[in-house]
Amino acid sequence: MALDLKAALGKARDKRAATPQGNVALEVTEINKDSFTGTVMTGPAAGTTIEVRPGGHLKMADYTKKNGKSETVVGGSLRIEGLRKADDGVYDCRWMKTLNGKPTDRHVVKHQQMSSLVVINKPEKLTGFVSSIDLDAQTQAASADELKDQIAAALESHKAVNLYAVVDGEAVNMNWRLRASRDGDEVKFEDPKERAAEIVAAMGEPEELTAALSETPVSIVPTTTHMLGKDTAENLKTDLKDGNRINTVDPDEFKSVSIGTRLGWELASTRDGAIPKEHAEMLIEDFLATAPDAAVEAFQKNGFYSVSDTYMRDYFKARGVDLKEHPENGWAMTSIVLLAYDDTHANHMVTKTYSTSAAMPYPPVAALEEVRKAYSEEMGNAARNVIEGIQNGVTNKAETKAETKAETKAEAPKKDGAKEEAKVDATADAGELDQEVADMLDQLSADDMSL
Repeated sequence: MALDLKAALGKARDKRAATPQGNVALEVTEINKDSFTGTVMTGPAAGTTIEVRPGGHLKMADYTKKNGKSETVVGGSLRIEGLRKADDGVYDCRWMKTLNGKPTDRHVVKHQQMSSLVVINKPEKLTGFVSSIDLDAQTQAASADELKDQIAAALESHKAVNLYAVVDGEAVNMNWRLRASRDGDEVKFEDPKERAAEIVAAMGEPEELTAALSETPVSIVPTTTHMLGKDTAENLKTDLKDGNRINTVDPDEFKSVSIGTRLGWELASTRDGAIPKEHAEMLIEDFLATAPDAAVEAFQKNGFYSVSDTYMRDYFKARGVDLKEHPENGWAMTSIVLLAYDDTHANHMVTKTYSTSAAMPYPPVAALEEVRKAYSEEMGNAARNVIEGIQNGVTNKAETKAETKAETKAEAPKKDGAKEEAKVDATADAGELDQEVADMLDQLSADDMSL
């Protein structure tokens, strides 16, 4: 039997030693005077033992204070951002917070969950749920009967299922859950086989469905759904209203990465075939010369990462490039803290989540490989098309406005100087982001299904 070279290379890639970095969840195994020792639970370096010092405004005393808000014990877990190995071998981080500081018998923490969040924010009440797809259990069906059996198996094991396909170049996703009814204190679910038969029957005649499945791959992915806890939902509504940093379940962690972020990754990349630095500077210069003042001011905060999708779309459109619309609600690798409703552990509510990867609009399921590949290539191609237009002297549709702005601002050289400073800062920051950018671009790659 011939060797599957792609699979072999993928296995070799997975075996490479990974250094913990970026955003991770850590399970504490030892509490030291000035640091924690623990096991990394997420990312390529999962299973690695590290020592890490607190980052942010909290100190070790905050974590060891008995019954304190941030008390963390051995067996508890921490959420860490900006993890980096220091010269002394101990890790530093930009920010650290408790994830599940004091576990109880009713707590369950699930790591490495490919998850999406749906928030239903009504005036009278905020509710929501987290869906997690089991990538290791995804299957594909070749016939209507196989589809029915696989949907039934997914519903039986996980109580919910997602189906994915690509139709006419567009990603299609449908999901179903087992319907439940209450009999006194007992919750009863309908029969998975009957529910699956009902779902498949609604799709059409078996022969036609089998023929369609032979032409269009469909991924059947078992799915687990958990509702937000009542207190978590109420606190979330307050935090959203007041603009507080959300440390329980943050909807922003599940929003697909912005256009500006994707462009920032591309311009900062140093991998083979990356956009040359001088070309990146050319695009930045053109953006600063033609974008509205508000977009320029946003850029000065943190480069393209701070610029809204509306301004980014307008800029590309003015340069003759139309960007595709993608789902705003994304999928991210997530740690989820669940609390059982009671000691039976029959049902759980979500009390906290922490996404350790950027959210992508399309989850890494087999049927969406075509769409994911197109998405991973879109921004690089768009940036190169813009740069080619600049090099060829193609007029930006916004340049008339830019010339007017330039005349007005000739009287205010200080602001023009700020633009130049922003351009320099953006490229300087890009160098510091090289490794993080490489990881993010790997995540976008259609060939890397591990995330």
